[in-house]
Amino acid sequence: MTGTKRVWALSGLQVFTGIGALGGGWVLWRDPSGAVMGLSVGMLLGSPFRDYRLPGLVLFLLVGVGHLMAATSGLAGWRYAGVLGAAVGLWLECFIVGEWFWVSEQSWLQPVFFTLGALEIALCLAGRPKAKPSGTYLQAI
Repeated sequence: MTGTKRVWALSGLQVFTGIGALGGGWVLWRDPSGAVMGLSVGMLLGSPFRDYRLPGLVLFLLVGVGHLMAATSGLAGWRYAGVLGAAVGLWLECFIVGEWFWVSEQSWLQPVFFTLGALEIALCLAGRPKAKPSGTYLQAI
């Protein structure tokens, strides 16, 4: 995949994920019971959360806003867009692992978004320049 196609594919994934996270996070922040989304606070038993307000805020800010910032930086050609893209992909995977660990019921969306996070990381790593003989650090797309 060429650099331009990779940037557009990655940015498309990031926008899709970011918009979904903004919507889900906003709903959970506004209705911390989770009832609007078909969730129950009982699903959080054994977790560090009493309700969905904090997870909703994290989903909105770190996953939603983070993904939209990463997409914007990639499309703008920012030098460290690849690092930011890999970071938000990794954060998405950590968020999903936290859900698997703390939420008693699982959703088919969790493996889907875990896979999208892995795909984001792979697209970012595929875009980094090959290391020179003296060695270089991870660089941007």
